[in-house]
Amino acid sequence: MKKITVAVTAFVLALSLATPAMAAMQITGMLEGGYAIRTGDAAQLNPEQDGRFYISAQENGWHAEAEIKDLTEAAKFGPYKVEFVDPNFQLRAWGKGKVLNGMKDPMGFIESKGKHNGTLKTRLGVGPVVVDLQDDGQGFLFAEQQIQNHTLGVVAHSQLPVKDNGVTVLGYGRTNLANIALDAEVGITRAQDVTEKNIGYGVKAVAPITSDLLATVSYKARPENFAVTSDQGVNELFAEAKYDGANVQLAGSMTDKKGAANNRTWKAQAELAAIEIEASTSRDTTDADDHPTNMVAVAHGRQINPVFAANGRVELKSDLDGVTYKQKSLHNVDDMPYFDTTGYAKVQLDGKYTGIAKLAIEPSLTYVMGRQVDDEARGYLRFGSKAAYQISPNGRLTAEYGRDHVNGVFNDSIVAAGYEVKF
Repeated sequence: MKKITVAVTAFVLALSLATPAMAAMQITGMLEGGYAIRTGDAAQLNPEQDGRFYISAQENGWHAEAEIKDLTEAAKFGPYKVEFVDPNFQLRAWGKGKVLNGMKDPMGFIESKGKHNGTLKTRLGVGPVVVDLQDDGQGFLFAEQQIQNHTLGVVAHSQLPVKDNGVTVLGYGRTNLANIALDAEVGITRAQDVTEKNIGYGVKAVAPITSDLLATVSYKARPENFAVTSDQGVNELFAEAKYDGANVQLAGSMTDKKGAANNRTWKAQAELAAIEIEASTSRDTTDADDHPTNMVAVAHGRQINPVFAANGRVELKSDLDGVTYKQKSLHNVDDMPYFDTTGYAKVQLDGKYTGIAKLAIEPSLTYVMGRQVDDEARGYLRFGSKAAYQISPNGRLTAEYGRDHVNGVFNDSIVAAGYEVKF
């Protein structure tokens, strides 16, 4: 840890002296550590120590920020972003999990995602044209022009080598007709040995029925050789209605996909006096014996008094064909407790108490009850609490206790204490 910290400190110091522009550089960071006793094994304290630096610098015309993390082992170059802004163009480069705004056509046929987990993604904008390039060989082009009250656009996507992967090009138009927003798109994929079933299209209309009610209807046709999404060979009809009145929000939607993977989904959402309600039913029609998957959830959060807030959620899910309940372990690793069931009910309660000076306590409870196809009961229970004592604005001591049970049998536990320092 000492060698790594010295090396990072030297790197930051050299960076700050490299050019007078670095006078605008800011360095922040975090260090954390502590001990954790897992599954009641008090002989193993499992010491943990970690930290990271955040570096940001800027000058007229450019801005850069980066994260250096995992200081306990080999320091890693984490999420970063570099931006150059000129009156004639804009150039951005980012990667390692950094998130910028994504780009896509109005109906979402072609999408350049904002989060890039690879090493390098660049975006060049010149006037109405934007080009995205990724280190995996993917390239995107977006161009849009406003002509009076209408918008015309072109979108393209390909991956190197273009000779083998081909290219997909879309054209779209957006306009308003009698207070109805209309989108229309048509595109084609040109690739080796592809001569048919490679033309896709879509239409969409958004209309205000009343001042509080908005309706949306769209249709997408994606033939099997129109290779711009993971839903090739699937046509999709979508309809939605949203009502937004005084202290009331309601929404209902239907998605009907027909093709290689037929399914139909109905969803309903509501928010009434800070109570959120969500319900859905989805059915795969490729097999006549398939049963629908149904889900209903109710969530509510409230500041009960000045020092205590609570959030609760109840979720019901069922499918006679079977569903799987998964739960992250207490250590946020992949070996989560799970069970297969035809349906389950889940209750999640979380709270936060701040009635003691500098101290915040966050209790939580998760209870799941399900039933197997063979009618054998399945259950999961987790309870515990986290606490933080704020010694200073940038430093606090932390503590955690938690345990869980699967089918009534003790499964895992954690007792932990540590510190967090920000600078």
